[in-house]
Amino acid sequence: MDMTKELFNILHRADAHPALGWKHCQRVYHLAKELSSHLTLDDEVLYVASMLHDIGKYPKYALPNVDHALRSKGIAMSLLKKYNLAPDKLS
Repeated sequence: MDMTKELFNILHRADAHPALGWKHCQRVYHLAKELSSHLTLDDEVLYVASMLHDIGKYPKYALPNVDHALRSKGIAMSLLKKYNLAPDKLS
């Protein structure tokens, strides 16, 4: 499975409110890309980070007493490692 399909599946299974699902994350990605156009960023990392920025607060992935931003970061890092991104992209 490619990463985009896996991201779609993760978001679909997350039980997020429809307003905060796939389309919301796509908008976040495009806005982040526009706002960072003057920077040199890895687009793949930016895409995964944008798509999973709130995943840690959605019912399926939320953990008690864990800030959703930290939980989201952990889920995104696991996915990036699974797809064998270079270690320098993971720091």
